[in-house]
Amino acid sequence: MRIGVTSSMATGFLANVLGLFTARFPSIVLTFEEASSQANAASVLDSRLDVAFVLGTPQLPNHQTRRLWDEEVYFVIPATHKFAGRSQITWRDVRVGFETHADRAKRRSMSMAAAA
Repeated sequence: MRIGVTSSMATGFLANVLGLFTARFPSIVLTFEEASSQANAASVLDSRLDVAFVLGTPQLPNHQTRRLWDEEVYFVIPATHKFAGRSQITWRDVRVGFETHADRAKRRSMSMAAAA
């Protein structure tokens, strides 16, 4: 059986479930492809994968999807961070409140070019 997984799902609960499956059905050979949810869904549509575990709720023609579990995601920040006292943080807060490494590099590059 050809199975698609995302890197974030390759361990933990799913790994345990697949381990139990292998123990119960040792004659079924499992092979894994690690890719994004979108790529794995496309591979199921193209018959390159038999099944995929994906994030989100894809709508795939002539295929069925089933919610298997919900997982809590935690946001870990230093106690001194400006968001530390909040009881809730939105994805917008995260996007706006944090620069990426690429953003900082671009800003430094622009500052150096302006100084030159």
